[in-house]
Amino acid sequence: MANTTHEQREEPIVKPLSEATLNKVRQVILDRERGKVIIENRKARVQLFSEDMWRLNPNPPVNHPVIDDDHKLWLNDSIIDLYLHMVAERYNNGKEPKKAHAFGSFFWSQLLVHGPKKVESLTRKSKVGGDNLLRLDFLFIPANFNGSHWTLGVVRPKEKRLEFYDSMRGGAANRSEIFFRVRTSYCGNNTVSATDQSR
Repeated sequence: MANTTHEQREEPIVKPLSEATLNKVRQVILDRERGKVIIENRKARVQLFSEDMWRLNPNPPVNHPVIDDDHKLWLNDSIIDLYLHMVAERYNNGKEPKKAHAFGSFFWSQLLVHGPKKVESLTRKSKVGGDNLLRLDFLFIPANFNGSHWTLGVVRPKEKRLEFYDSMRGGAANRSEIFFRVRTSYCGNNTVSATDQSR
């Protein structure tokens, strides 16, 4: 009787880049020319410039144009906004109505300072206001605290749930409290349960 057992090889979740692609990445990250547009995503209304790409280099070389200012090596709004937009687009897979949406970091700052009324136009333009919110699987809201620390709120309307992700323990309770308080004013009773995923 033939052996029907087959070895199962797990595919990596993230496929490794080819050497040719890695070389392109290295070339972009090490490029010292300022102001060059590297990526433009009109749908997300985001442009990444050569200076933005420098921030993605974990080991910037000596005499790098921004090495003397550590703050400039932190992830900025453009990088965060584009990445989360790509995550949502990948989840939607070109289908309508969309099931995932990522707000830009501007949304959080406006919501925090001015309240829900200020962001109504953003939700309308993005088609995630009112009943459309309840049709989403995921709504990503990046939130920056003190201009130096990124966190992520994930609203899951179908499950009536909000999750808060924070990589830093110090002050996490205070940050999540602010986020959940603002969530209540924006989402009302549409998302009733909350989880703090601070790590």
